[in-house]
Amino acid sequence: MAAMPTSHPARPDDGYLTITTTVAAGTATVRLHGTLSAGNRPGLVDHLSASLPVFDRVVVDLDGLRVERLDLLAAFGEAVDRAGGWPHARLGLVTGDAALTEALRVSGVADQVAVAQAHEPARQGCDRRPGVVHACWTFAHDATSPGAARRVVRAKLVEWQATDQVDADDLALVVGELATNAVDHADSPYTVTARLDHDLLHLVVADQATATPALQPVDPAAARGRGLQMVAAAATDWGWQRTASGKQLWADFRLTGEPG
Repeated sequence: MAAMPTSHPARPDDGYLTITTTVAAGTATVRLHGTLSAGNRPGLVDHLSASLPVFDRVVVDLDGLRVERLDLLAAFGEAVDRAGGWPHARLGLVTGDAALTEALRVSGVADQVAVAQAHEPARQGCDRRPGVVHACWTFAHDATSPGAARRVVRAKLVEWQATDQVDADDLALVVGELATNAVDHADSPYTVTARLDHDLLHLVVADQATATPALQPVDPAAARGRGLQMVAAAATDWGWQRTASGKQLWADFRLTGEPG
């Protein structure tokens, strides 16, 4: 079992936190001892986000950890996001402390990474899709970009083992129509965000147009204008909202069955 260097806080007033990593059979075990503070939080995120792409799994032992503030626990989810998200970054947390376990649940961290009372269940939990995963892409204002958006969202659902939980044709239609709306009405790049929250897939397309989206009256003879009607028919729910820089259109899909 190999040991990696121990990390100390950069400044004495940051609070004392040591980070010791050992490696066995592709799994890195990180032991934290001391206080997680606002000062040493960035160092912990850096350490974990650098380790996650290197090892099959990273399991963090929290039994020697104290936390200065509840919001600092978000460091674990941030590290996973920075390392590319699950399944590229597989992180598990171990704690036998009931209060810390509850804090991880209340803060939402337990929805982003595996949490267990022992090392082996945490290690196994790394391989199961967390309750909440998300990804975001930026696309150029280009007529070919809706097709690219469909492909990357589909590929991400394959990674998330969710392709059997949502109708592929309905998903492709909705992503394509929301992206096409952005291309047609916003002379700027746009973003597509996919967030899988337990049994709900939430898609958001954000652009810099300020025009109000609206369902058009049904007109079988019209060559265009039925995009939002199709979105409304295919998705579980949909809507839009203004933002500081433009607007967002969103659509939800209720997932069925089990991941796989």
